[in-house]
Amino acid sequence: MSSTATSAPRLARQFATGELVGWGAPEWEALSTDELVSLVQEVAQARRRVDAALAGASAEIARRSTADNGAGDIARRKGFANPKQMIAAVTGGTTAEAGRLISVGRTTLDATAPELRPEDRVPGEPEPLRLVELAGAVTGGFLSIDGANAVGDSLTRLALVLEPGILADAERHLVQRAQDLPLDRLAVVIRQMEAELDPAALALKEEARRRGRYLNIFENRQGVVVVDGRLDPETAAPLKAVIETMVTDVLRGRRDGSGVGMGDSAGVDDRTVPQIRADALATLAGHCLGCEAKDLPPTKTTVVVRVGLAELKSGLGLGEIDGFDQPMSVEAIRRMAADAGVVPMVMGGPSEVLDLGRSRRLFSPAQRMALVERDGGCAHCHAPPIWCQAHHIQWWDRDGGRTDLSNGILLCTTCHQRLHRDGWDISVRGAEVWFVPPADVDRERKPIRGGRERFEYRGMASAAA
Repeated sequence: MSSTATSAPRLARQFATGELVGWGAPEWEALSTDELVSLVQEVAQARRRVDAALAGASAEIARRSTADNGAGDIARRKGFANPKQMIAAVTGGTTAEAGRLISVGRTTLDATAPELRPEDRVPGEPEPLRLVELAGAVTGGFLSIDGANAVGDSLTRLALVLEPGILADAERHLVQRAQDLPLDRLAVVIRQMEAELDPAALALKEEARRRGRYLNIFENRQGVVVVDGRLDPETAAPLKAVIETMVTDVLRGRRDGSGVGMGDSAGVDDRTVPQIRADALATLAGHCLGCEAKDLPPTKTTVVVRVGLAELKSGLGLGEIDGFDQPMSVEAIRRMAADAGVVPMVMGGPSEVLDLGRSRRLFSPAQRMALVERDGGCAHCHAPPIWCQAHHIQWWDRDGGRTDLSNGILLCTTCHQRLHRDGWDISVRGAEVWFVPPADVDRERKPIRGGRERFEYRGMASAAA
């Protein structure tokens, strides 16, 4: 199959218009890896453009289905209770998906609609948000419907408390971040941004999470004990830290052959991670009952909370718990820092030397905490800090690398092995980590931002850097 015949942009258009149908295993297997990856990217953008058109049409159907529409209620005339049901029937999706299509479509229509004249405005009814940046990204095929809906919902909430100029900055930031992040990480960035820009709402959410905590333990009809619960981060942090430390020790024991955490099994430990967590919880409970458990973490387990010195003194601003994406109020951080076993890391206060040069091979605990502050976990995939180890970028033995923060990086085992095996380059520029892919991954070897700057909200100026 010639490269012309498999031109990704042309194939994407043919798939989108229905000119090309019925591809099976032979056609897909005939594509080279580069052609396949390029085709996925082109088809994904074509899909987003088609979805944008579907969203606009859905919003117009919803508008024409209102009670005050002169043409009558389209949805009811077609035999549906509401426009969501009508659109879901046409698309084969859910009414929730139809609702998101309508919402995003309204955003694109409102952004291009003429402004209401004063005499046309309904008293007491706010004007629709004109989210021009968001609408342009949707119609241009740069945002998915789910991503655009998440951004639009966030901006609608923030519009109640922000000045127009700050809201416009927030819109630009979220639209840019949404183009580079999967939906789950975008949701984290949105939560973090809203916590900073609307601290009053954060306090209410923290209280709601505390009041909503519960834990149920019961035996079901099959004789299985079910543990079901919801915990706020403040309550869950110690439990998560202990269990994840025990799981990590077992997995590291498997890799290095030490057998740490193997339990009573004399054979190969083939437990899944969820099974190891279940056993860890049982071991922890048994230890509290007074047994001499052998599978407790060999090292002391701590919960690390982070807060700026200025925020700690003023009581205003945000802090965080290592291993949790949800920002915490300074009040919550203060409560946690008063407990034994919780290590408060205060940024901006007196510091110790964090560059050790060639005097020490292994990174110190203080250096590791500083790397967590910079990278947030695995700098490449953002796995939790407990899963990660500090590594030299320039190798200690081969390159004469120094044990300095600028030569250190947090990586989980999987990413560490893959980056070395495939020949990725890594550089640190101030507080930013950059990964340079090998030529067989990206011919242009365009650097990819990593660490917190990529995966978290670090202020509205960070995405444009």
